[in-house]
Amino acid sequence: MATVEDAILAIRSAVQDLGGPETKLGGRAPLDQVRWIGKLLGFEWPRVYLDLIAKHNGVVVNYAHLLEFFDAFRLFVVHRDPWHALQFWPAAEDGCGDYWVLPLREQKEGDCPVYFLDHETDAGMAAPTEIVAQSLPAFVVDYMTGSWVQEPDDGDEDDS
Repeated sequence: MATVEDAILAIRSAVQDLGGPETKLGGRAPLDQVRWIGKLLGFEWPRVYLDLIAKHNGVVVNYAHLLEFFDAFRLFVVHRDPWHALQFWPAAEDGCGDYWVLPLREQKEGDCPVYFLDHETDAGMAAPTEIVAQSLPAFVVDYMTGSWVQEPDDGDEDDS
């Protein structure tokens, strides 16, 4: 099973090997503020989430976009119905209105699975389309080593 350290290494490798002019590697999240907001919402953050954003709060590499905490909060406010009742917290986005979320109620031993929410389904933002990973670190490793971080195709074909 992937660890937070594995996730951090995957992030750093993607930034170093595939990063371009739009790449962003976030610094440390203000964990005191993160915990305060969690308390106001009645949420308990998974330990692995806090450990991850304590190192890199927000990452953008090509099409991969792990959300910075306050960007995630803004998205949460937009989708608060039904996300507050379901205790879904956005972790990443695809840029097309779909999100990967942490179902905070399903925490076990400081971690939780990651769901994909597709806005084009009947359930939309109210139910997962699929469970994409059994843990946040496993999701981050897969996300940061998969097709999302590959360099965008400019549409030109090589004629040589």
